[in-house]
Amino acid sequence: MAEAAPVNSDDTASTSTVTNAQCDLCFSEFLVNWACHDCAQKLCDSCQTLHSRSNASKQHGIWLLREDKDDEMESGSDAIDIDDIELHICRIHEEQVCELYCNLCDMFVCHICVRSIHKTHNITDIGESAEQKFNRLSKRFEHLERYELEKARKMIENLEQNKVEYVSSVALKKELIKERNEKMKFELDNLTDKMLKELETKEDVDLQFINRKQFKLQNLSTKVSEAIHFCRNNLSNKGGISLLDACAEAERKIEKLRLPSAENGPERINPPEFVPGKQDEEIESVFGILEYEPTPVLTRRRTTVAFPLNIKAQVIASFAQKARNGIYSICTTGNGNAMIGTEERIVQVVTITGKVLASIKVDITPYNIACSKLGKDLYMSTWNMEIKKLKNGSFTRFIDTSPFHAQGLCVNEDGEILACLYHKEDQFGKIVRYDSAGKSLQQICSDERRRLMFQNPVKVAASVTRDIVVVDMAKKCVIAVGADGQRKFTYKGVNAVKFEPKCIDCNTLGSILVGDHEDRIHMLDKNGKFLQYIMTPEHGLNDIIGLSSDQEEKRIWVSCFDKVIIATLV
Repeated sequence: MAEAAPVNSDDTASTSTVTNAQCDLCFSEFLVNWACHDCAQKLCDSCQTLHSRSNASKQHGIWLLREDKDDEMESGSDAIDIDDIELHICRIHEEQVCELYCNLCDMFVCHICVRSIHKTHNITDIGESAEQKFNRLSKRFEHLERYELEKARKMIENLEQNKVEYVSSVALKKELIKERNEKMKFELDNLTDKMLKELETKEDVDLQFINRKQFKLQNLSTKVSEAIHFCRNNLSNKGGISLLDACAEAERKIEKLRLPSAENGPERINPPEFVPGKQDEEIESVFGILEYEPTPVLTRRRTTVAFPLNIKAQVIASFAQKARNGIYSICTTGNGNAMIGTEERIVQVVTITGKVLASIKVDITPYNIACSKLGKDLYMSTWNMEIKKLKNGSFTRFIDTSPFHAQGLCVNEDGEILACLYHKEDQFGKIVRYDSAGKSLQQICSDERRRLMFQNPVKVAASVTRDIVVVDMAKKCVIAVGADGQRKFTYKGVNAVKFEPKCIDCNTLGSILVGDHEDRIHMLDKNGKFLQYIMTPEHGLNDIIGLSSDQEEKRIWVSCFDKVIIATLV
């Protein structure tokens, strides 16, 4: 409570008639020397004393009133001008001043209103209501500063980081284009010099050959002309036997100097022609083209996804992996068991209960493993540009993939190997199909418009319709191609929600299963249409690494970093 300034007799005399206003509490005509700042009430001396001692208002600020505005306040006093006090007159009872506040109706009320209209409402003192509202606003401000502004700050930082990464990437692409340009210029200059040199050498040889033929024919023509002239002179002025002898001699000379006929003349030598090279490709196929991600369409309407299938995944078993031995890859063998690659560089054959049947020590972390039917052939890809095959109890080099790094692997129904290969320097990838002997059968790199389809393919699977589905980590999508290598569809998640696929597999029903970074497994039909989520974190999924379908048992093996979950579709 603000203490009122002490008033002596002299002060009282000087302000004997501060105001003739009526006291707002006792309604008396006594001198009104005081005002309550919190209640906005004018008080006489008696009511001021009672108001100061009341429990409800003893914390209020009571001020001494001065009539003369020009008089300076005494040093240390709390006196104010009566005209500066804001009074809230009741809108219903005009003779009353509102000293209370109704929180339900959010309005000032007087004592009469409290006893009648606002009888059952939440009534508090004006100062208390103001303090409550101030506290609520303070908490809201604190929430905005702590959470909303922090979110906005993080989004701004993410956008700034995105801008920096984008500018850096574009600058890198520009330098790469210039380097490729210089490289192609250098190669083109070398090819030009080589062709010019080859053409000049060929020209010299052919011209020498033509000149020799021409010189020989000219000599022969001269000899024929001379023989004809000699014979004519020898035959002139002769007759009888001497003429016969001269004609025989002329025939022998002409016979020896026979000129070639037009049909049997010297073979014509044609100049060199341009023919298609060994790699008759457009420059875009060699140089590359820029490919842009389509801009997602923003919409305010939220669409719901229809689930045409009512398939549920029921967890039937799970087993944990010991600490510091995370699971990096998984592949079912087709006989109810599975193979897993662990962080300790071990490939294990495990049962549905987690029992280890066999262990194979490898010299590199088995990030990707694949096996044929019944586990007959087992393959492993490494970052060392090679694919290894299990032989005599150990993995040995089987396919050299340089200069590409080998990543995802799978084996299709025909026993062929599908491998994801990635070129680190040029930042693009391809899918290569090998036979069981390691011979390359097909390379899938660009689409019908000769645009690169893959940027960083990390996982691959083969469907029963012989389609190839690939997880592209850089493009954050699933790309499906047919057996002919042509793109069939691209899947980028549901309703433009952030989507980062991590693993993929296909089942005997023709469905495609995709595990994402939110630990959900999407089920797609063969055309890439989203059907439903068949597994979520509610099934125990946490940090999905890989998944593999057991075609014979109709089960799904999902490997998380620290455990394996086996489920069946019902």
